[in-house]
Amino acid sequence: MSINDPACPAGDQPPAGPIAPFYFNRHGKPVLVRISYHGRVRFVERFKAIFPKKMLPLNPDSVIAGLFNRATRLKKFNKHEKDRLSRHGADTLFFRNDVFTFVVQDRTIVTVEVSVNSQRHLNNSQKAELLARIAGPAPKQDPPRARQKISCFARLFHERNKTPLSVFFVAYEPDQPFPDIDSLAKDRVFQDLVRERARTHLEFPGYRLVGYTVRLGKKAKMTPIELEALGSSGA
Repeated sequence: MSINDPACPAGDQPPAGPIAPFYFNRHGKPVLVRISYHGRVRFVERFKAIFPKKMLPLNPDSVIAGLFNRATRLKKFNKHEKDRLSRHGADTLFFRNDVFTFVVQDRTIVTVEVSVNSQRHLNNSQKAELLARIAGPAPKQDPPRARQKISCFARLFHERNKTPLSVFFVAYEPDQPFPDIDSLAKDRVFQDLVRERARTHLEFPGYRLVGYTVRLGKKAKMTPIELEALGSSGA
């Protein structure tokens, strides 16, 4: 297949002669591009969705080539395009014209997407839409519950200066929320976490550990909690 004309002729009819999709690399040399089966199927599907009254030839490769050769290679990407780049791979090239975006990997058009903002929903395959209609509307799901954020403070006391000190040293987000302080105090994971953090984060010379207070959520009040003795924090 040779490169006869990089432009797509006006009108709906494909060009008479064969046209190969190609682009110029950074050295100014033309690079021939193949069209994968998947890319061909996606182009036909999305072309018919956008232009339902236009007819495509049985072999649409010449139409794909004409449109591709008028497309511009994307070099700057917005957030949506960066997400798509991470999905397709860093070695992927994107070429866009007024309607379509051509995704190229290893010199092959692997898929064709609708690039018009108001029509991007057409990128959803017709098969997926058919299955959705058969299945009916998706069941309503409750929004995910925010996880409970538990804050634990150590209450220290300086014997000589007679001064108290409150130190935040544990943040805990359990898989299931605790309804009250007593149930939290019996939680083995929380006990182990407090024990380990007390051993490594409560070294305050002259102070001794006298107790703990916790808060079950950001807006909850501070409440004393009874835990097994963990020793003093220096004397």
